[in-house]
Amino acid sequence: MNEEADDLKCVVRIEEFLVRRLYRYKETSDKRLRTVLHAIGNGETDVNRLADTACLGYKQFKRVFMEGVGVNPKDFLRIVRFQKLHRFLQVHTELSLSQLACECGYYDKSHLIKEVRRFSGFTPVELSAACNTIYSDYHSLFRLAFVDIPF
Repeated sequence: MNEEADDLKCVVRIEEFLVRRLYRYKETSDKRLRTVLHAIGNGETDVNRLADTACLGYKQFKRVFMEGVGVNPKDFLRIVRFQKLHRFLQVHTELSLSQLACECGYYDKSHLIKEVRRFSGFTPVELSAACNTIYSDYHSLFRLAFVDIPF
């Protein structure tokens, strides 16, 4: 992938790639994956229970999920959790890091900080400031194409 000098151009390129994957996913009609994605939207975060929801063994579930969604289930759950955090940073600016960690499903404040750095390269404070400048128009499209994740 080519290097982009502008952060916004990088975000747009990544979003275009993800949106193309979403449209390809919409064409498939795997009821198992739709049921699993619905369960994730309702707050289920345990991969073993998601495998049970799909009526598949753990290994087969991981394979089917990876083929249908494009990432493994654990990484997808991390992305959903980070997406929820990103939304909370924009909407609930008054919450402390500990409150954000609790609301968004992180174990504690240090786990939240580590995940924010891993996903964005920012500290939570820096990410919060960046949320005001780089906001994705695809955010809701991305969420709705997979599952209506309640925020």
